[in-house]
Amino acid sequence: MVCLVALAGIACEDEVTENVTQDAEANVFGSGDAGSLVKPDALPSPQDTGDAAVVLPAGAVKPVGYLGAFDSPFAGVDFVYFHLEDFEDARLNTPGVSSSAAQASSTFGPSIIDSVDADDGNPTDNRCIKAVGTCDAYWGNGSLTFTFEAEALGGLPTHAGAVWTDGAGLVGFEAFGADGKLVYEVKPFSEPGFPGPNVTSDTSEDRFFGAHAPGGISSIRVYNTSGGVEVDHLQYGRAR
Repeated sequence: MVCLVALAGIACEDEVTENVTQDAEANVFGSGDAGSLVKPDALPSPQDTGDAAVVLPAGAVKPVGYLGAFDSPFAGVDFVYFHLEDFEDARLNTPGVSSSAAQASSTFGPSIIDSVDADDGNPTDNRCIKAVGTCDAYWGNGSLTFTFEAEALGGLPTHAGAVWTDGAGLVGFEAFGADGKLVYEVKPFSEPGFPGPNVTSDTSEDRFFGAHAPGGISSIRVYNTSGGVEVDHLQYGRAR
């Protein structure tokens, strides 16, 4: 069972409150042609598509499967700024964010890297393997915290999240408000097939975890309860 927790209370899959996304379908964007990739730093926006802007309810986003940026729940939101870090250069170097102690997955060698599927240009093969070079992700010792810098960004992001790609035990997510206090979380959980047993590039278990906090998000934390944790496609933006 997946439980999304806000200050107002707890909502599980079969009992969703006003503070949490109200149906799973509203969280899945780009569910059409999986081959239509977008640039990593440019999710489809209302200006690009001519569609009305997507407005996510405040709260934690129900974890959803993720093969590429086209699956981001943040697609279609009207952002003042938006950044997506895919770690393909083995560095965290998008503006206005720092991380807890961490390193590129490639520092352990190519055999156990668990990168988002579409980072090799093919989101349909349940792996990320490039003809030249290697796919990459970000690794931490059980948890990864990303902290945002309001001054550098021109304001804290209102939307932030990342894709959990590998780990063991139970998996959870936390979002902290402008005052540094926990505002939304996804309680640690597991379910059939998640986490999966394979640590060598299996992308079928990849899940996006994120939150929308209109008052701003100062940091997010992705963690699992056993062993190291890998994440990819860190993304954050400030809605208009």
